[in-house]
Amino acid sequence: MNSKIEWLLGLVLAQLALVGLILFSGSLAQDESPMFSDLKENQIKAIVVSDLESEVRIEKGEAQWSVDDYLGDADKITGIVEKILALDAAWPVANSVSAAERFEVATDKYQRKLSFYGNEGETLESFYLGTSPSYQRVHARQAGSSDIFSVKLSNYEFGLKKDDWLDKSLAKITGDITEVHLVAPKERDSVKRSLVERDGVWEIEGQLADQASAKNYVTRFGNLRVLGIADGSGEKVSEVKLLADGKEVVYSLFAVFDNEGEIEDYILESSEVKGSFRVATYVAEQILLTDTDLLPSDSEEGSES
Repeated sequence: MNSKIEWLLGLVLAQLALVGLILFSGSLAQDESPMFSDLKENQIKAIVVSDLESEVRIEKGEAQWSVDDYLGDADKITGIVEKILALDAAWPVANSVSAAERFEVATDKYQRKLSFYGNEGETLESFYLGTSPSYQRVHARQAGSSDIFSVKLSNYEFGLKKDDWLDKSLAKITGDITEVHLVAPKERDSVKRSLVERDGVWEIEGQLADQASAKNYVTRFGNLRVLGIADGSGEKVSEVKLLADGKEVVYSLFAVFDNEGEIEDYILESSEVKGSFRVATYVAEQILLTDTDLLPSDSEEGSES
């Protein structure tokens, strides 16, 4: 009788151990679900984003990302790469040729193709993005595989223009500005007006400036953002010479006119950055200050006296 009880007890314990092993294995398999990408971030030296008609190439230099030799948006690019590396591929939603066509991830029918290259120009990985099965998800297929997954990406994240990957703050001033001189467009050495800091006090044309307005104006150069790369140029309307940390930086501002002679766009060039860049109209107009923009009001002058 005792031996029978011991046998039954052993059988129950064995079953409990088997159930525990199955549960543990399932949990382990869930924690180690396969990843969609096998990329290693430190191996990536170039990324090409393309559709069937165009492409943009993003390259990693010694210290920064670039797009067509312009400074790239490092935060955006790094964030996208990290997002791709974190994609899981627990179970394919389809794996047929017809499904690849239907979900637009076929080699001759896709919405985006992402290709990653290493130091020697070798292809590390390529995959296709297609239709969206739900919000912020897209069908994806690795080149060389028939398996199609639904991954947490969106096609709009992978723009096809250089502007989509450009660091829009590439022309901003990073140092402390102590002088700003606006130069007349046709007389290069003729200073139109000057804003100068002396012992912590801003003066414009030798007069005491409205300190808050002067500081706000100078801050605009530290927050300067461009819209994108300009295709051409225009008529120079002003040149701004700044002294930042003892170094001269020169901005040239151009206006593009429409057929009726109205300004339709502004273009900015910097002595510190290669190329020409489109800027918003309000940004250009904020740069083109007048004397009265920064002079203190009568009430302020009266209170000071």
